[in-house]
Amino acid sequence: MAWVEEQLQPLERPVHDDLIRLDRLQPDSDVGPVSGSFAVPPGSYATTRGTPIDIGSPGDLLPDHRGMVHGRVLYPEGVPAADCAVHAGKVTDGFSSLVSVPTDEAGYFAVDLSVVDPARPGAWAFQLRRSDGTDVGGRWPSGPVFAELVVELRSIGDDEEVVAALPAPVSGRVAFDASTPGRKRLALVDAAGTLLGATSATTGAVRSFVVDAGQPGHGTRFAEQCYAYDQAVALMAAVAVRRSALAHDLARGLVRLQTTGGEQAGAFLLSGRQGSPEHGDAIYRTGAHALATHALLAYAQAYPQRAPAVLPAARAGLAWLLARTATSGQRAGLVLGGVGSHVPDGAGGRVLRPDPLPWASTEHNVDAYFCYRLAAEVVGVEWAAHADALAAAVLERLWNPQERRLHQGLQESGPDTADPLDVHAWGALLLDDVGERDTALETMGEAQLAPFRVTRPAPNGRTVTGYGTAYASPGYPGMTPHVWWEGTFSVAYALRRLGEDARADETMALALPGQHPDGAFPYVSDADPAHDLATHRAVASTAWATLAAVGRGIFDTGGIG
Repeated sequence: MAWVEEQLQPLERPVHDDLIRLDRLQPDSDVGPVSGSFAVPPGSYATTRGTPIDIGSPGDLLPDHRGMVHGRVLYPEGVPAADCAVHAGKVTDGFSSLVSVPTDEAGYFAVDLSVVDPARPGAWAFQLRRSDGTDVGGRWPSGPVFAELVVELRSIGDDEEVVAALPAPVSGRVAFDASTPGRKRLALVDAAGTLLGATSATTGAVRSFVVDAGQPGHGTRFAEQCYAYDQAVALMAAVAVRRSALAHDLARGLVRLQTTGGEQAGAFLLSGRQGSPEHGDAIYRTGAHALATHALLAYAQAYPQRAPAVLPAARAGLAWLLARTATSGQRAGLVLGGVGSHVPDGAGGRVLRPDPLPWASTEHNVDAYFCYRLAAEVVGVEWAAHADALAAAVLERLWNPQERRLHQGLQESGPDTADPLDVHAWGALLLDDVGERDTALETMGEAQLAPFRVTRPAPNGRTVTGYGTAYASPGYPGMTPHVWWEGTFSVAYALRRLGEDARADETMALALPGQHPDGAFPYVSDADPAHDLATHRAVASTAWATLAAVGRGIFDTGGIG
């Protein structure tokens, strides 16, 4: 879990901690002034003038002055006087240029401020500006600045953008006139672009994968992506082992993935960028959503003093989940797949379509069943009836009597008979919970699991034996043999819950050599791009290792023993 905690940190990290701070936290919607302070980092930094403008008279330029002002511009090398003008204006929420004048070749200028409305509020300021609108140097009045240090104002929305940048004042105080919508962040950067200091970018959202050089997604936003499923499993693992501080952070991050308004209010996004998880694409999957809701319920149960902070989100999540229930046809009583997907746009790209998904997944329905079961313990007994109704629908509509296991799901056209690993491990947990223990043991039998079991070199070079997401079959044509640690540990977890401790211990022992020195487990041993399988170090795999080791914390009605 120490590695999972490390994944809460952003990819871009400053050289120094606690070097810069905002004066106050501001709402994301705020577009007004932003100010803060910083400490000078270790090292030697040359200083220079903060502005090329000197005001000679009047010596004390008060806000109500409306006469002549005389001054001089000390032009930086390479900046021609003929291309510049001095702009005089007032500063309230920002700088407003009210009058401008050129300088002579020596830089001298005179400006008459009597043309400005006497009622105009704000302090006087002067800015040297080129004809293309580019500012030259800092605004008068300004004290000395560090020549090679810049303070950036960043705004974090769907992405992180630099809104404005100012030379770092020697005083250690910095102020920006205005911002843009998004979470405000100050960053201290040197001339080489090194991030020396920054206000916190942690959101409680975990980076789902470590994407090393040469791996798919390296250098893209995928490396910063937080998936609701991974966040939820990590939270449940932290709750199960009583890693309180980690659980608190993960719960905070999970809530940020929840949509709070509109038609999908209460739904957890499938994924979002770590720095701004709430701005993820409007794609929702019922299974990940159910696990996210379950994780908040487990957290509320384990930490009742913090329950008020998350129970509103959990209740909203339960309402959205229940609304996914099909009310007619052969899928009646089952929860459907979710909302939104990327589809080809006909021009080589992809576009987001907000359509509901009509199929029912066994995995999603298992997730929803246990979410309702825990809700009956934490929120209200009425959720027990929803759990019972869903279990009855699963047994009636998703059971495959010929194969003695659950179907992968149910399409509009009929059963999806593909055979993924989770219908065994996760399905067995549901079967056992509703009193079908013998059937659960049967679906987890050696013969049933044999097609999934492989021995492969792990990314760290060591040999491991475990279970794949699926095997080459009509449902998964051309599937590359691989070990899937997340699924392998879910097999161990299910076996332990079924009382098959010897088999659980063996499953764990054969998969554990794949662990990286930093504590992480890979997603899979062998990449299979056609089935979206990669060898990245993965939060879900690593959190499932913890859950399998303790034998509790997910697909049950309590996060702690």
